[in-house]
Amino acid sequence: MKIGTNIEHEYQINSTYNISQDNPTENTSFVKRILEAYFESQKYGKISMGHGSTASAGSSEIDYSGTTIVSCSASSFTNKGLKFRDRNDAYNLTDVQIKNVFDNLDDLSRRMRLRYDTPKSSQKKIRLCFYRSSKYDGRTNYTIHQFKA
Repeated sequence: MKIGTNIEHEYQINSTYNISQDNPTENTSFVKRILEAYFESQKYGKISMGHGSTASAGSSEIDYSGTTIVSCSASSFTNKGLKFRDRNDAYNLTDVQIKNVFDNLDDLSRRMRLRYDTPKSSQKKIRLCFYRSSKYDGRTNYTIHQFKA
């Protein structure tokens, strides 16, 4: 049995999430990304609780081909704060930002949750998450055959 924690914080300077044409600089910020405790057993799996990845997080970025072509589906990753221009007047900015119209289908991403993962050794992998306010999600992966290159 393993017991541990995952702690990940981020120090942001001029984050592209908030910078736009009419707001070229932003204050720095210290952001909590992951803050969780876990209990892991080879026989029973892993239970994680706290702020961390949900069960479905990253599902749209799984690449079974091994080519890593779709390893990052977030097309707006580096310029989320930029605004679109008005169709009729190119000098006017709209209130619509890139982060409002593009989605990488990462579902609930990171949340305060209770998560269960089946043991790593099993052929069928199941992840279940429960959140506050009665929300939940899940993910199942089944390995038929692993190819060795």
